[in-house]
Amino acid sequence: MDAYAAVRAAQRQAPTRPAGTPSITGPVTAVRSGPPPVFALDLTSGGNQLYYAVEVATDPRLFQRQAHQGDRTPDNVYASWLDSPFLRCAGYRLPDRAWQRLGQADALYFRAWFSTSPTQWQGAFASTEDADFLQAPTIAVTSGADAAGAPTTRDAPATRDALPAVRAAVRGLDPDEQAWRRW
Repeated sequence: MDAYAAVRAAQRQAPTRPAGTPSITGPVTAVRSGPPPVFALDLTSGGNQLYYAVEVATDPRLFQRQAHQGDRTPDNVYASWLDSPFLRCAGYRLPDRAWQRLGQADALYFRAWFSTSPTQWQGAFASTEDADFLQAPTIAVTSGADAAGAPTTRDAPATRDALPAVRAAVRGLDPDEQAWRRW
């Protein structure tokens, strides 16, 4: 059975989530010219030994396999199961060749697939199910220059007074020089 057919068969089964909450986390941002993102996996499962595979896409809708199978290409989706076996370690680095292709996008969406077998899609479930694609965690991919000193969206200042300084920092300008200008 090919890998895609095995994933589809696993998806048709009712998800059997073991006790505990296995998860995947990644960085909030990644610099396009920098190293590939590294993900942390929590394989907590109430005593069950879990294995995983990682899936990364440039558009979260691509996680809806049945609706978007024809839209999935190596330039917009990477799936670790296509070139490596299930994994068990707690850290995962996106391969360089995948980062070179996917890192051209402005954002990456990711999820992990968990299995109770090291070689089969047994008891498989995803950290973000296909139907919940809009809740997939995101990495903002920046050119590097646009991230210099500017806070990420998640820690952006809540007050209006800080906005001129943030905008100036994003543009690489001296905040004091720009404070008098109206936006």
